[in-house]
Amino acid sequence: MASQWNRVVDRLPKLSAALAACAADPAQCTAPWMSTWLQARQAASGLDRHGQLRAVNRFFNRWPYKSDRETYRASEYWAAPDEFMAYSGDCEDYAIAKFFALRELGFANQELRIAVVYDNLRRIGHAVLAVYTEGDILILNNQTDTIASHARYDNFVPWYLVNETTLWTAAGPVLSALIPEFSVAGPAAGARASAKAILSAQTRRPGVRWDAPRPPRATDRKGPA
Repeated sequence: MASQWNRVVDRLPKLSAALAACAADPAQCTAPWMSTWLQARQAASGLDRHGQLRAVNRFFNRWPYKSDRETYRASEYWAAPDEFMAYSGDCEDYAIAKFFALRELGFANQELRIAVVYDNLRRIGHAVLAVYTEGDILILNNQTDTIASHARYDNFVPWYLVNETTLWTAAGPVLSALIPEFSVAGPAAGARASAKAILSAQTRRPGVRWDAPRPPRATDRKGPA
């Protein structure tokens, strides 16, 4: 999955530039998702940090779950935020979109992790966004609009965490083992080299069912308006 994550990371500055052009000139809004996100970003920009987390989590959770097989005819595909907002996606795609949205709202890269975990309760692989703030890790999960501390998710066994520069392998059996880690370890090139070896071994584990859709909600979007 390293190549897929690197592809997404490389695309993020281009998406930010496209959104800046769209905000300056509506004629540059070349896709429906652009104006949809700009409206949501404007609404969230006046909130405090916790309000922004809640707004971003609710906003993207409105998209319906779709498997990579259904959307991309692939066993695994990490979608960039514009792809997610156009076509929807599965668990890591929600986490990626929320990562990008919070970066757009001013959250620092080192405060954010896409956490790939094994859910011992549902017995599936899963991915969420972990936000390191005020000595805690808050979890943004596509399964719920409620944002909770990592302490509520001891059923999550971490496999690895990634952000724009760094990959962390599991430091312990639960997410709480990762709470002291706030530093950015090593250059991007080194992180990517490590990711390539580690992700290929850990992302798809034999016999592990990967993610599952939550029950549909009446508020689910059919795609961006």
